Amino acid sequence: MKKTMFWALFLLVSAVFAAGGSKADVQDPLQYLESQFPKLYGEYKNDLADAKAHYIFAIDVSGTMKRFEPHVVPSLKAFFNALPDGDRVTVIPFGTEILDLPGYKGTVSPDMRKNLVARAGDLYTNSNLTKEFKAHTDVKKAVEAVASAVRNNRDYKINILVIMTDFRNDVVAPVRSEEERRLTQEEVNDIYATFTAATKDLYTRNIALELPYIDSKGNMSTEKNRSFPGYCLDQLQKGVFPQDGEGKLQIVPVDNSAEGINQWFTQLQREIMVTKLRGVIANENKVAPATVDPEVDIDGNVLARVEWTPTRLYPNLKIDSSYFEEGSEWNFINETESWQVTQNKKIEVELGQIKHKDFLFHNSTDSLQLGLSLPTEYDNELELLNIKKPIPDTKMAANRLLFTFFLPFWLCCAIIAAIILYIILFFKAVARNNALKMSCKVYVTDLETEEEVVSQIRGLDDLESLSIGAGSGGQKRVSVSGVKWSVLIYKQKGNPFKLFENPSFRWKSTQNYVCQKTSTSGPLGVGPNILYGSPKPKAAEATHKIKVLRLS
Repeated sequence: MKKTMFWALFLLVSAVFAAGGSKADVQDPLQYLESQFPKLYGEYKNDLADAKAHYIFAIDVSGTMKRFEPHVVPSLKAFFNALPDGDRVTVIPFGTEILDLPGYKGTVSPDMRKNLVARAGDLYTNSNLTKEFKAHTDVKKAVEAVASAVRNNRDYKINILVIMTDFRNDVVAPVRSEEERRLTQEEVNDIYATFTAATKDLYTRNIALELPYIDSKGNMSTEKNRSFPGYCLDQLQKGVFPQDGEGKLQIVPVDNSAEGINQWFTQLQREIMVTKLRGVIANENKVAPATVDPEVDIDGNVLARVEWTPTRLYPNLKIDSSYFEEGSEWNFINETESWQVTQNKKIEVELGQIKHKDFLFHNSTDSLQLGLSLPTEYDNELELLNIKKPIPDTKMAANRLLFTFFLPFWLCCAIIAAIILYIILFFKAVARNNALKMSCKVYVTDLETEEEVVSQIRGLDDLESLSIGAGSGGQKRVSVSGVKWSVLIYKQKGNPFKLFENPSFRWKSTQNYVCQKTSTSGPLGVGPNILYGSPKPKAAEATHKIKVLRLS
């Protein structure tokens, strides 16, 4: 049989919850919330009033618990009287088996409180507490009973689970020496599966009140219990309960002074309200996944269309960063550093530009990370509540062929196209210069006699120049006897670097004076071109009229 300090625990509960009958003391936890979490409490005050908790106490009643009845029963009555309406309580006595005592569980109401107080003494006087029931402590059955109580009351999203024992596993076994033993790994796995399934999606605060060992002289020691072969608290802590977060097992050794224990329970009374607030906030501490529809052009410019759903706790969204995973061969020029906080459900943002470490074309297969944050006015208070904000980071596929250069792809294409077009037009200009041919008729008339001195049709299939007038005859010359003037008709090629400059035929005076009106040179048109030749610089004294008729 095991001896415990069970009476001390309930004296403490009595000190805490019996004080809950006075209005001033009941207000202390709420005042504490208001002082520590003014913004959250102001926003969620009504939600907190509706947040109902389920208190589950698994109480080890094995061994010589009868001797503590004078202390336990009054403490239980004080505890029951302090429970707020709407909360739920489940008291689970355990030893060799789990005992389901009528009247020890239910939703708190004035009638339920009276019933609980009236039945408080049944914990020790009930006929079901047989000698065999009190002979052993089966820790596995106790934890599974707690899980069952949670599973059967899932409407309560906030659960405060308290297991009170010395955690010496003492089970029925064929050989007496094997009764006290640690849990097997298979038993730990079974407890873990049962407990995890029961508490999934619920907020739980798990507390282990480790009762001490009491020797024959009345000295108590928690360390002594830990030296026994059946001690299994460390197995539960590491193998059943979460290792971090709110669900981890809080171990409270009950082996200090009465004053210190009382202070701990006073603090627990406050923390119960904090637990309710934390449970309310934990239920709100979620956001729907943000969806991102990225649009990546060939230059790697990323336009992201982000859709998300603001919540009461997180009404704002901020894009903090966008980046490739470490070690990627891609660089990302981030343009989101100055992105402002927004409450818009749909936003478009230029995230930046993807660049490969080498120039030209590369196929991107990496994912671009979009870092999002949820700034809120409750940040400091969430940190005090040890609530981690959700991180809605999003991966975006950037799978496409990308072009990396210091100029954009369209400009590079335009430059290349311009170069190709320029080359084409250059050769076309050269070909145009070579293709220009001329045929013409030349008429020279003496103005004094009005007789045609020369009338010659000259075919110029490969004409570069043609002289008319004074001088000896030649293949490309039309000689006119007795004149002192001459005019030159020649092909002026277009400059091929001036792509749209066409070749043309022109004329100019080369000896004495030849003019058309007041010009001594000019373009040669297709129709009749009338020139006048004279040894003097006046058209009125011209001696001959030269008519050049271009045929082509």
